[in-house]
Amino acid sequence: MINLIKKDILIQKRTLPFLCIFVIIFALNNQINSQGSIYIIGVTIGYILTVGALAYDEVYNGNILINSLPITRKNVVFSRYISIFFFTALSLIFLTFMSLIFNLIGISDLKIKYISITDIKTIASTVLILSSIMIPLFLKFGTKLGKLFNFIVFFMFFSISSFIMQNKDERLIKNISSFIVNNNGVHLTIIGIIILACIYALSMYFSFKIYDNKDF
Repeated sequence: MINLIKKDILIQKRTLPFLCIFVIIFALNNQINSQGSIYIIGVTIGYILTVGALAYDEVYNGNILINSLPITRKNVVFSRYISIFFFTALSLIFLTFMSLIFNLIGISDLKIKYISITDIKTIASTVLILSSIMIPLFLKFGTKLGKLFNFIVFFMFFSISSFIMQNKDERLIKNISSFIVNNNGVHLTIIGIIILACIYALSMYFSFKIYDNKDF
C-alpha cells in the first residue's frame, strides 16, 4: 500500500511546473496576500494532486496493472484516501516554499502571505471534503463523467469561495466568521473532526463497494 501512495506522489511530478505557474499568476495579480486567496490556492493544489492521481490511473489503465499485483482491492482504495493527507501536506509545504522564495526575492509584486494555523486547518478540511466527494464518483463513472463531476464540484467551490470573499463585509458572513473565530475552541474542534470523520468514512465505504464490484 505504501508503494501505491509513492506511485501516486511520483506521477504528479509533471503537475508541479503548472502549479508553480498557477501560484506565480496569483502572485503577479497581487491577489494572494489575503487569507481567502491563500485558502483557494492551497485547496486547489491539494485537490488537483488528489484527483490527478485518480485520472492518471483511469486514462492509462493503471487499475488493470494494480489489480494484477498481490494486493487487495480494499488496500488499493484505502491508499487513495491516505494519499489525501500526503497531497494536502505537499500542498502546504509547496505553498510555504513558494512564499519563502517570493518574499526573499523582495519584489513587491511577488509576495505571498505566510500560511497560518487557521489556514492549514481550513485548507486540510476542504481538501478532505472535496476529495471524499470526488473519489467515489471517479471510481464509479470513470474519467469522462469524472471530469464533468470534477468541473461541477470545483466550480461550486470557486463560486462559493469567491462569493464569500466578495461579500466578506456583509453582516451574515461577518457574524458567521466571528462565531467561528470566537468559538474556535475544543468543542467546535471536536464537532468539526467528527463531521469530517463521518464524511471521510462514508466516502471510503462507498468507494470500497464500488471498486470491489468493478471489472477491469
